[in-house]
Amino acid sequence: RNFRNIGFCWATSPKTDIDHWTSAINWYSKIVLNAPYLDDLNLITKAYLKRGLAYEVVGQHHKAISDLKRHLFIISPETNKLAHASLTRCRKEIQD
Repeated sequence: RNFRNIGFCWATSPKTDIDHWTSAINWYSKIVLNAPYLDDLNLITKAYLKRGLAYEVVGQHHKAISDLKRHLFIISPETNKLAHASLTRCRKEIQD
């Protein structure tokens, strides 16, 4: 739970600079890297979602797409409108 709370603080803070979002990415990456040792699937899926959203903010669209697809693969693909909207924006950025 500590991973979730710290990552949430980074992701919801009013700061918008790249270093701030990079810190959020680093925290969510710790969850993803420890996924084989965690039994909280909800925590892992949210880490992929939130790291993907943070990647989008910093302009790392390929990484965002990868994480968002993983998130949607783990859960039912139809259930997360936020992930789908972010995927659409990232794909558009890559095409432009």
